[in-house]
Amino acid sequence: MPTGGFKWVEAKLEGLNNLDDTSPIGRMYEVDVTYPVDLHDKHNDLPFLPENGIPAGSKVKKLMATFESKKNYVVHYRSLQQAIKNGLIVDKVCIILYIVVDGNKPPM
Repeated sequence: MPTGGFKWVEAKLEGLNNLDDTSPIGRMYEVDVTYPVDLHDKHNDLPFLPENGIPAGSKVKKLMATFESKKNYVVHYRSLQQAIKNGLIVDKVCIILYIVVDGNKPPM
């Protein structure tokens, strides 16, 4: 769980892959992400980076996993690492928030 030490830092993707699960620092990213068309068949059962939205023909918000590009998507660094390793492309890093984590376990 976050214990404090919140700090806004320069928006850059460098260093994302250097963080590990035991790091006392967690990060939240706000990013623009593109889902390459060649991954649609491979990830069709459950695309990465779901978001809340109202599907066509509905009036109720639902959690939707889609292949649409995401703008200003807020994501924990571990989820972002997983998405990048599986082929998603980060077009832009908007904001990064550093978080000091209690017990050396990143927030979920």
